[in-house]
Amino acid sequence: MGRSYTPKYRIEFDNSTPFSWDSKSYGRPTIVNLRKFRDSMNDSFLPGGANEHIKGWKVMGCKVVNQFTGETVCEVER
Repeated sequence: MGRSYTPKYRIEFDNSTPFSWDSKSYGRPTIVNLRKFRDSMNDSFLPGGANEHIKGWKVMGCKVVNQFTGETVCEVER
């Protein structure tokens, strides 16, 4: 069996369920990296993207939260 652990950070969206921030894939949770993440998510909803089957969805505002303290690390507004 695999090992279970709680990720240090999570991403919260204005209009979706939160999920974990993967520092190996996205880098440190900074405003610049969060904007890159948001833009790449929005690109995945365009025709030819991995999530093109989800119609009318767009990441507007999002923030990275420390799971253990509840402190907002960085935030990108609409």
